[in-house]
Amino acid sequence: LRLMLHQHLVASAWFGRCYVALAFPSIAISSFLAVISFIIPSAEGCEDSGNSSGGNGGGADEYTSMFQTCSRMAIGALLNASNTIVLGVMAVLRHQCKADMHRNAAKRLQALIMAVEHIDDDLFHFSQDLNNETMQDDSAAFFRNFMRTLGM
Repeated sequence: LRLMLHQHLVASAWFGRCYVALAFPSIAISSFLAVISFIIPSAEGCEDSGNSSGGNGGGADEYTSMFQTCSRMAIGALLNASNTIVLGVMAVLRHQCKADMHRNAAKRLQALIMAVEHIDDDLFHFSQDLNNETMQDDSAAFFRNFMRTLGM
């Protein structure tokens, strides 16, 4: 049981580290996206409306050249795409859920270990050949309920 407990604790720590390794970059990218307009200045000819031609439609070549010259838009789009990928990977892998499952299994195993140790102590204590009347009554009560304690 102790080996299984240790395995669950190691697995929980591993999945927790994997989750943090994906969550921190996502948080950093999201934070950077919020302040990108203050950090990277807008190039001349770039407008926040997305079309530098004044709304006449322009065409694909004009949009491509505008996107290439507007570094803030390009970096923002790249960061948005990478953050979406990281969030998608986090959702698919579900590291936080796996870490929680292993942590809960370790808690249940620890409770089981404590119950087994308590039964073992009582079994050893009551199996001693003592001629005390109180001890004999407690021993009889323990062995009467022993199978119920084991869950049988």
